Amino acid sequence: MKKRIIIPSVLLVIVFIFLFFLSTIAKNYVNKNGEELTSRKILINELHIDYFNLKVTVDGFTLFEENKTDTFVSFDQLLIDFNPWKLFNKEFSFSQIQLSNSYINIEQNDDIFNFSSLIEHFNDTTNIETEAVDNDTTQSEIKYSITDFKLITGRFKYYDKSIDNLIEVDDINLQLPEFAWDSQSSKMGLEFAIGKEGSVIINTTVSEQLAHYKVNFQTKNIQLNNFTNYLKESVNIADFNGYLQSNINIEGSLKETSEVKIDGVIAVDSLIIIDGNNNELLSSKSIKTELEDIDIAKNSFVIKNVIIDEPNINATLGKVQSNFEYFFAPIINSTDTTEQEETPNTPQEAETEIYYNIKEFVVNNGKVIFRDSTLNRSFKYDISNIDLQVADINTTNRAIPVDYSMNFINDGNFKGKAIIDSEEPTNLTYNGKISHLDLHSFSPYTEYHLGYPINSGLFYYTCDIEMNPTELLNENDIFVQDIEFGKSTGDTTAAKVPLKLAMVILKDSKDNVEMNVPVRGNPSEPGFRLGKIMLKTFGKFLVKAAASPFGALGKMVGTTADELDHIPFEYTQDSMAIKQKNILDKIAKILVKKPDLIFTFRQDLSMDDETYFLSEKAIKEKYITEKMNSKNLNWLDIKDNDEKFVSYVDKLSPETTGTPMSERYSSLTDENTIKTTFKDLYNKRNNAIVEYLTVTKGCKPTSVKTLSADFENMPEELKNPSFKVDVGIR
Repeated sequence: MKKRIIIPSVLLVIVFIFLFFLSTIAKNYVNKNGEELTSRKILINELHIDYFNLKVTVDGFTLFEENKTDTFVSFDQLLIDFNPWKLFNKEFSFSQIQLSNSYINIEQNDDIFNFSSLIEHFNDTTNIETEAVDNDTTQSEIKYSITDFKLITGRFKYYDKSIDNLIEVDDINLQLPEFAWDSQSSKMGLEFAIGKEGSVIINTTVSEQLAHYKVNFQTKNIQLNNFTNYLKESVNIADFNGYLQSNINIEGSLKETSEVKIDGVIAVDSLIIIDGNNNELLSSKSIKTELEDIDIAKNSFVIKNVIIDEPNINATLGKVQSNFEYFFAPIINSTDTTEQEETPNTPQEAETEIYYNIKEFVVNNGKVIFRDSTLNRSFKYDISNIDLQVADINTTNRAIPVDYSMNFINDGNFKGKAIIDSEEPTNLTYNGKISHLDLHSFSPYTEYHLGYPINSGLFYYTCDIEMNPTELLNENDIFVQDIEFGKSTGDTTAAKVPLKLAMVILKDSKDNVEMNVPVRGNPSEPGFRLGKIMLKTFGKFLVKAAASPFGALGKMVGTTADELDHIPFEYTQDSMAIKQKNILDKIAKILVKKPDLIFTFRQDLSMDDETYFLSEKAIKEKYITEKMNSKNLNWLDIKDNDEKFVSYVDKLSPETTGTPMSERYSSLTDENTIKTTFKDLYNKRNNAIVEYLTVTKGCKPTSVKTLSADFENMPEELKNPSFKVDVGIR
């Protein structure tokens, strides 16, 4: 009787002791034999088994890299709560699975990953015959249920060594409230952070019975520079900056993978692309796309709008290639190579019919900075306030309306409307108008092609085109006001054209060039090019010049045109002299007789020369104040070779002693101070002109206007301080 009691009791004690120490035994076994089990060192801090609730808790798990030092996978805690009683119903049931503070480090070098050895190890250890198992199949359905699955504060790091690119994902939180074989639907929520400011939120609803799913995908402030190194394989890029924002809804079938529908919003804020030469290629405040209905199964793509706000494009034309050709060179070269390697007579797959519809394409307040380095001297021009609207771009609508406008330097603008045929480019209706285009900025082109700079001129142009596949009707109305060419530059690239004679022929009695040039043609003829035909007609008036517009006006006040259209100033002069007032007096008399006229004053000068003289003036006035003690002495009276002045400068700057005085002024003055002085001087001169005519002489403020000079493209002969005077109609 005692044996019957003692033996079971001893067995129970042994089992209890074994179970009590099982977690410790298992933990020590894994820690000791981890490399044999997985080919990697494993460290487990604590392992707890709750036998009554069948709950397993692993605290402090680390799977190391092959070097046994760096961490490959780790987590603070893994909790698994299993429901064994449902096994009687052939159901695998978990009431809780929770993983806290997990970390995964993935590294890739070409096709090799830091987990490749793990895969090879398990392939080797599981390479046993499974035929008997495969043949022992059962028709019973596998049942499963998972309740309260959580991934708390996970972290993921991916490093691609081949392109030196690191992506870090932090604060990963995943919640799956319920997922079961017989549930109507399951929901999952996933959140994580990318970079310093980026975040991703994914909410998913899956209906197992209906084989249907819905996904809402949201991103906020995802930094695009995380992907710069990947782009370097395709384009010459140094940096790709911007923030990705999105709110996308995806709906589809679990059975038919092609049945996917997508809608939502995708946007990129603060986009900046820097090319491989570290020059900004383009930027945009925002690029936003609203996806209305993307149906993959039907090949239907409906986009509500594409809106680009404040894009800036830097386009540079170089002697070898443009900056955009350089940027896309890897793609272009790759395409050329692929075309050469294609096998001839390759069977072509039947094209799938695609429906697309972009309901609205909009560009707001764009800007283009164009540079041309192919001329004898560089050209730079800014086009601003570019607005573009394109509507109804789709497979069924051939007539696409386009509406645009943009501004040029000094009040110039360009507006137009067009209807473009998406299938037949020779079907075109176009109406465009250029107004008040200041031509003096284009002097580098006229110097290169004609051998003369444009000193002044306003360009007006109206273009109307009606074209179909067999007929072109094009009307070109050109008006150039007060055009004036300078002296011959002697450029060897210029065409030999009798410019002066042609100018006299084209000029009318009002000193303007006015042309109506109709163009007719047949687009179906071989070699027909609309742009080429129109450019031939435009080139006719570009080689013409106009006499001074002040000829007749000068006779009205008893002076010559040369005196009226040019008001010279002295370097550093900041107030009106008698000679300048005399010219303005005559202009005031003209405005009395011709109140509809507008006089425009453009201040021309060389910024380098002016700032040099301002530096000289500052040093000499300082010398007069400190050493001469004279209020009446002018700085112009101090000569560069004055011994006392030279001695004074030597004390100010002993390190430059012996250097020519003309080279010492700039180094003795503060650059920022001189720039501020120059700006104040420039504004004072402009204000002095306006104030004298409107206040002293009583002219209407609307009859007087000042313009800013284009220092970048100014001809050499305009670089002496002066005002170029133009006259127009209010």
